[in-house]
Amino acid sequence: MSRSAGRLTASLLLATLLLNACGTSGDGASNPGGDGQGAANGTQQQTAGLPTVSASDVPGLQRELSQDVGDRVLFVTDRWDLSPDDQSILRRQAAWLSQHPQLQVTIAGHGDERGTREYNLALGERRATTVEQFLQALGVDPHRLSVISYGKEQPDCVDADEACWSRNRRAVTLLAQQ
Repeated sequence: MSRSAGRLTASLLLATLLLNACGTSGDGASNPGGDGQGAANGTQQQTAGLPTVSASDVPGLQRELSQDVGDRVLFVTDRWDLSPDDQSILRRQAAWLSQHPQLQVTIAGHGDERGTREYNLALGERRATTVEQFLQALGVDPHRLSVISYGKEQPDCVDADEACWSRNRRAVTLLAQQ
């Protein structure tokens, strides 16, 4: 491993540790209240009076999000910053989520097959966290959002070429089962 790659890996791991220390549980879900229930309590209060979403509704809503809005953003190798196109997709997601305030969302971060498992897990978490923070800045309630990193464990494509790797470097907005 080159010296600069080692520094980048160390920086990503440190950033991950700092994010976890700042109120994020091991699965990436916020727990601002520290009562062991965190997001669940806030969500129940905020969704009172709204139509409920059953588990059978989630696949159709996920399809709508994917096809009509866009459920994923893609990243450049070893990066987690958002391009203008990514930001546009996330603005549409925030608007769609504001129309569906009863929905909970998990943002799944991914990497391509290159690099170590640990490096890709840290990078995937940073990508998911970047999306989470952008959606929050657009007004999406943080209690509705959680992040998870799959690193390189759940590829969208398995070919060993740049076209495939670019599809795997992603963060996907997934509706949580109700």
